[in-house]
Amino acid sequence: MILAINAYPKKIQIVAVVESWLHPDIPNNIVYIPGYTIIRSDRLNRIGGGVCVWCKETVYYEQIIPSCNQPKEIETVFLSFHSYKSVMCFIYVPPNLKASVYELINSFLIDTIDELLILRQDTKICIIGDLIK
Repeated sequence: MILAINAYPKKIQIVAVVESWLHPDIPNNIVYIPGYTIIRSDRLNRIGGGVCVWCKETVYYEQIIPSCNQPKEIETVFLSFHSYKSVMCFIYVPPNLKASVYELINSFLIDTIDELLILRQDTKICIIGDLIK
């Protein structure tokens, strides 16, 4: 990943890793990429999972914390990019969940997207991630 960023420093604006395997004991400076800001959602009390996003320091973004209750089984990072009129949701969903948990995840995503579209009617929304079922 670092080689790709160094080879195309002006072209790569956002880098995301879903199932980052990061946890609170791994500090940001260990996964620091020069010229990028790190945003992460670590999977707590379990191995694997997690979401890590690096945004080029010249890219203006706002992190969105959904008001809907996020199911504890998933990790998400929601970022709004005003200049692109878009919101990106980076998500990790672990495998082998019960059907009822998938229903909670679907409801969470639908409610959050509905809320975003009410607030930002002309916004494009992109969901990126590991949506294993």
